[in-house]
Amino acid sequence: MRIQFMLNGSSETVDAEADTRLINVLRERYHLIGTHASCYSGECGSCIVLINGEIFHSCMTPLFRVRGMRVTTIEGFAKQHAYKEVLAGFREAGLSPCRFCAAGRILTTHALLEISPNPGEEEIAEYYRAVKCRCTDFRTYLKAVQYTGRLRRNRHRVS
Repeated sequence: MRIQFMLNGSSETVDAEADTRLINVLRERYHLIGTHASCYSGECGSCIVLINGEIFHSCMTPLFRVRGMRVTTIEGFAKQHAYKEVLAGFREAGLSPCRFCAAGRILTTHALLEISPNPGEEEIAEYYRAVKCRCTDFRTYLKAVQYTGRLRRNRHRVS
């Protein structure tokens, strides 16, 4: 089956079985290793990517689901200004996620702030739970999201 989709801003076509997992295509065909393959059950969050701006566990996403959609991995997101804002917010909060969860934490933070520029503690907690890693405590993540949100709101006021 031929699947066409946008990957980090480039049009791609993949010939694969419809049930091939997106994580496998990203890592094996495109060598995008920032998206980690770990639990293969959607529990850990190390495989998170953005599909049309929403977070998805790529280990649980069959390739056919991305037909005609935009897939953004951490490598693609790292080329955007919003990536720098997330990193600045993380730095200000003293948050330094490990290599296992960094991509998931960064992408979930971005996705949350896209839908809720000034999220409350409950919203942040929901997105915090999307990535299971012991390196990051909730209070530090809460501050990181709040700092990043403030940076974005300030940028939009200036723009």
